[in-house]
Amino acid sequence: MNIFDIKEIRGIIFGYIYPSKITKGMKIKIIETKFNSFLKDREDYIYDIRNSLKHRGKVITLMNESKQEFFYRVYTYIYPSLGDKFKVIKY
Repeated sequence: MNIFDIKEIRGIIFGYIYPSKITKGMKIKIIETKFNSFLKDREDYIYDIRNSLKHRGKVITLMNESKQEFFYRVYTYIYPSLGDKFKVIKY
């Protein structure tokens, strides 16, 4: 018998390696996105997570702020239900 065949033990072991729930504040790296190829390999913190009826799933929002001469924010949206792939780097 393989130890990974037991669901409870597998969940505990992989819970230390990868989080079971994605939440605000986690740092992610975008692996692949279908909407903008320039976002590939971008690392940023999750600003917001919400449900979208239009996209039939979750929408993850990333935010960048600039506090130089002019203050501005840039919001980036990731759609996991439409094929965007990312991995959690820090939680």
